[in-house]
Amino acid sequence: MGLNNQVLGASCAQTTYSQQITIKGPPQFSINPVGPICAGGSISPTIVMNNCYGTSPNTYAWNFNPGNTIPAGSIPTPTSANTLNPGSITYPSSTGSPFPFNLVATNECGQTTVASTVVVNNPVVVTPGSYGPFCLNSPVQLNGTVSGGVNTGYWTANVAGGSFSIPGLGGANTGALNAIYSPPAGYSGNIILTLTSGQPIAPCQAVSAPTTILFNPLATASAGVYPNGVCMNGSLSLNGSIGGAASSASWSSSIGGTFSNVNSLTSSWSPPANFTGTATLTLTTNDPAGPCNPAVATINVTVHPLPVATAPQSVGPICSGSNAVINITSTINPTSFAWTASFPAGVTGTASGTLNPGSSNATLTTALINNTNAPQTLTYTFIPSSNGCPGAPVTTQVVVQPVATVGPFGPITVCPGATITPPAFVSNPNGATFSWVSSNPAGVGSPPNGTGQMSPWTALANNSNTTVFSNIAVTPTFNNCPGTTASFVITINPTPTVTNNTLTQSICSGANTAAVTWTSNLAGTTYAWTAVASAATLTGFTPSGNGNLPSLNLSNNSNSIGTVTYTVTPTRNGCSGPAITYTITVNPIPQLTLSQNQTVCGGVATALSSFSNSVAGGSYTYALQSPGLVPASLTGYPTNGSGQVPVATINNSGINPYTLN
Repeated sequence: MGLNNQVLGASCAQTTYSQQITIKGPPQFSINPVGPICAGGSISPTIVMNNCYGTSPNTYAWNFNPGNTIPAGSIPTPTSANTLNPGSITYPSSTGSPFPFNLVATNECGQTTVASTVVVNNPVVVTPGSYGPFCLNSPVQLNGTVSGGVNTGYWTANVAGGSFSIPGLGGANTGALNAIYSPPAGYSGNIILTLTSGQPIAPCQAVSAPTTILFNPLATASAGVYPNGVCMNGSLSLNGSIGGAASSASWSSSIGGTFSNVNSLTSSWSPPANFTGTATLTLTTNDPAGPCNPAVATINVTVHPLPVATAPQSVGPICSGSNAVINITSTINPTSFAWTASFPAGVTGTASGTLNPGSSNATLTTALINNTNAPQTLTYTFIPSSNGCPGAPVTTQVVVQPVATVGPFGPITVCPGATITPPAFVSNPNGATFSWVSSNPAGVGSPPNGTGQMSPWTALANNSNTTVFSNIAVTPTFNNCPGTTASFVITINPTPTVTNNTLTQSICSGANTAAVTWTSNLAGTTYAWTAVASAATLTGFTPSGNGNLPSLNLSNNSNSIGTVTYTVTPTRNGCSGPAITYTITVNPIPQLTLSQNQTVCGGVATALSSFSNSVAGGSYTYALQSPGLVPASLTGYPTNGSGQVPVATINNSGINPYTLN
């Protein structure tokens, strides 16, 4: 408040006086909005206060059931408070909502009352229900309920792979309240299904509640699989199995027979004696605890008859190296035959095998070799088998003849014209017969072929430059079985000849002969020679020798012509050829007897000379000595020639006599 006094005049100033006056009043406030809340929830109300300049502390009185109008089941706790902030007020139920409450605030100026309300919403109640237990793969009809704030909801499962018959509101893999739940195929154990409510009015929350369903495993049984069946009077090893809720099982048979342990899954079962046909084996499990039933499994088992085989008692004899052929038959089609062979020492072949003919008849064809020198007996054992069932064994004996041998033989080499004596043929074992073939009968003179022993014959001439041969192949046969062929070669060497073109030479007594090298139609030929003189007066020759003829110094001490004749025989590989003769003529040295000297006048004829030669039949030659020195005044004289010096008229126009020698 201000008071102003206006005084006119310059000397007077305005004066202002101030004083504060406080006007109080009762408290003024508002309650902040609360809620809504869900039943069982709480509120903590607050206010916005204006104390209206009060100076003394305010007092507060909260009343959460004014007029006691709230139903008994919905009365909050606490119902009153005397502080500015009353704390947490809990409403147990929504029945009668909204609920009133107020606050009375008081100061020195008085009191003020402000009222408010809170909305309490209904909570959700979820009841999933209880189910089971069930057997494996059993469907479950669900009957959960949702009440309170909402009446909608959906199911979920904690194990993937199951399904709901009616989709739920929760999206994929959820189910409606009344859906049928199918567990995952083959699943056993607990599955938790959770029922979740729809979303209620805020602030109430959706509620979920689980229920656990037990799916018991089924009892399972398998009687096994026996595609091969069982043989008559045999035993079948069983391989049954159980699983799931089964803990034990027992066997039974539609035709009887014997189980080694009826309560063992791996029992063996023997059909009744001599039974063949089809039997049904049943494996039944124990009754498991809970809702599941025992499991029963059956299997049909074929009881096969045994094959009966027939084989010959013996086969053969056969020759070594040939095939034994044995035919076997069976009473059942098809049948296989396992076979073994027992071999004596020295006999070889296939020792075992199996025939799978695809029918009831089979043939074993097998090669056998007898390396001994006597017949040998083998035993073959055949075991028939059909559908895996072996029958009784049967046997067949096979006699194998030995392979006869002959020889060995050495080669025969002869000269033409010699006697060829073949070797004696002896077999091992003894008693074989023989056949033989000559590869070149025309060349060696043998028969082309024959049987038995070979007879001697004379070798043919061989005038070729090479050897002639024939291979004689000898085959023994023992008990109609050909043996091992042995051969020998007959060779006829060629005949060597001396082929020198010149077979003579002539020398004077006391001169050396020319050495002679012999030649032949065949390389490697050797030579032997002998010498004969025509007279005892010939000396200096070698009477015999081998090889080529050396140079010789021969003398003829007579006045007659003499000869030395060599007989030369060629030989090659022990074969001698035709001899040849080589003649050396040794001429004696002639002795000349001169006629008397002649003295003639120029123009007068000379007398015929009368020379004589000591060698009968000898000849003469004459020659003028130094014809170049004869003076020109001499004419008509002979200068040279043969025979006697002829008659001649010699002229000498000179003045002096001249002697012609």
